[in-house]
Amino acid sequence: MKAVFVLPVALVLAWLVTTPAMAMDLAQSPDDKSPPSQAMSPMVLVEQADGSLARMVFTTSYDAADWSGRVLAFPVDAAGVLAKASTWRSDNGLDAAAFDPAKRLVLSHDGNTGIALRWSALSAAQQAGLTAGDNEADGRQRLDHARGDHRAEAVQGGALRSRLKIVVGKPTTTPFRQADIVHSQPWFVPAHRVAAATNGPSMVYVGGNDGMLHGFDALTGEERLAYVPGAIVSRLVELTRPAYRHRYFVDGPIFVGKAAGARVLVGSPGAGAKGYFVLDVHRPALFSEASAASTVLVDTTSTADADIGHLVSEPSVDAAGTGARQIVKLNDDRWAVVLGNGIGSDSGMPVLLLQYLDGSRELRRLKPSCPAMPAKCVYRGENGLATPLLMDANADGKADIAYAGDLLGHVWKFDLTSSKPDAWHVAFQGKPLFTARDAAGRHQAFTSAPEWLPHPAGGVMLAIGSGRQLTEDDRTDRQVQTIYGLHDAATLPEGQPVNEPDKPGARRDVLVQQSVLEGDLALGTDRFYRTSASSGDDQALKDVRGWFLDLPDSGERILHAPRPFAGSKMMFFSESPSGEKLTVLDLTTGKPSASPVFAALVGNGAAIAKGATTSSRVSLGGTGRMAVQRGGGIALVSLSGGATLALLKGQGAGVRPSWRRLP
Repeated sequence: MKAVFVLPVALVLAWLVTTPAMAMDLAQSPDDKSPPSQAMSPMVLVEQADGSLARMVFTTSYDAADWSGRVLAFPVDAAGVLAKASTWRSDNGLDAAAFDPAKRLVLSHDGNTGIALRWSALSAAQQAGLTAGDNEADGRQRLDHARGDHRAEAVQGGALRSRLKIVVGKPTTTPFRQADIVHSQPWFVPAHRVAAATNGPSMVYVGGNDGMLHGFDALTGEERLAYVPGAIVSRLVELTRPAYRHRYFVDGPIFVGKAAGARVLVGSPGAGAKGYFVLDVHRPALFSEASAASTVLVDTTSTADADIGHLVSEPSVDAAGTGARQIVKLNDDRWAVVLGNGIGSDSGMPVLLLQYLDGSRELRRLKPSCPAMPAKCVYRGENGLATPLLMDANADGKADIAYAGDLLGHVWKFDLTSSKPDAWHVAFQGKPLFTARDAAGRHQAFTSAPEWLPHPAGGVMLAIGSGRQLTEDDRTDRQVQTIYGLHDAATLPEGQPVNEPDKPGARRDVLVQQSVLEGDLALGTDRFYRTSASSGDDQALKDVRGWFLDLPDSGERILHAPRPFAGSKMMFFSESPSGEKLTVLDLTTGKPSASPVFAALVGNGAAIAKGATTSSRVSLGGTGRMAVQRGGGIALVSLSGGATLALLKGQGAGVRPSWRRLP
């Protein structure tokens, strides 16, 4: 049986720094003509039919002219360079002449349980949504169209939208089935190797704006599973209209982790609908219409829950980018996926969602206290919680603490240490650990997860960056955003917040200000910069609780979680209209690393650009970089044929052994 193995973190790390993607517009503004973006999976080793191992990366792309999309599998050589030709494309299989939509395995949820996406299995509300005031035959045709049937399309004399490729601005007669993939990123799941013949192949999962989560065989590109979230079923009618203009359907984050030894997938429609869904993907060989009820574990997308919004934040992952850290065992000895409630919820509150994956699969939630409406509350409004960071404080394999930021600039700490769930609570008597404001006193939004490292004096240092790109208005917003290093001095028991939420200028009273200095070196399209090395004594601070660095470029913002690099170094990737930046700082102090960080390499790395190693920030030119482990550091390999940039690990203290990253 063919199998796929994830490369150990000691060998390979991989992520992609791309040009800014389309803004996710919850107002569903149509026909965004932004340059198509590309998402990339971490690198994996794929065992081929002859037993050899091949480095592979899975990417997505789409065409804004006709809104078709695809997943592609690319070989990668030992230097981290992608091959020019893919080994498979998902649209080749879905668009093949022999493909039979009637035999396609598509599952959904009727509001109560998992179902096969067949007309007779739909709820009355779902059928009414597809009928849209017409007769049942019209509703059935629309459902078949969503499954990939072309027979009722206008090009064949029918009344439904024709899905035809457009090449160089001209329509063709070539039909397609798979729609665009914009914000969803492919997630690779290796085959379960015990009784592999029964458990099935390795898989690649990704969401698409044809209304489906797709599961593809990682070796062949064959679609093994498609899933339409319950709330999306009625919206499928939009895809059948001849006057269709682009909308988001299943465009949110997905991730896979283990709960009680079984792999579960957690996904979200993103801007397509509020809520989330959970699938059992442990044994792809057993996927079938008959197993729909056991495959679909949870689907809240059709549930009217005031606390659940659109989940759009990327997941919290391990250093290799292949393991999700949000599926955890809690201190009541039950498994759960822990989520932020996202944006656009009816309650407008930041809420930590603890969705149990066992027992009755109930939902528990934690949120700050606010008086009933219409009374004002500083935590309520256009607010919502981003992806949380889970931490095991006593190395017993259970999540004890969750940290997460919200859209109004608060960083929250949730205490999950008790074995009794009713005792779990928002730390600091319901106040945030920290409230972020810019120099003008305006709230700074957090839309990505924090990261942590132990502090030498005890407690933890949290790394988090502000910024958002959720609407069209966010594109042109030029508010100054900030990188923060925050010291939670007494992790357990609770200590004191870093600052008070009602004091706009309080960050400068307790945080050391660092800044970006003049340019240090230019190498091709890359520009290197130094940063300051200020201390609390320099700024006459009595009680230092961390540091901050305002991002200097107009429109620059943090949209991804920071990544630990080596010792106490932390990497911050930021985006701006002028391109991507990478800033590497000592998380404890905010100062440049005591040892060199960057070495600019040319070709195979034989030539090192003298002077680049004094910098702690680089403006990345080109179309993107893939990071691969190389020697004693990380190489950022240009995807456009430019120079390779190396990050040197140097010397530094490791993570305290008694603390654990989850899972």
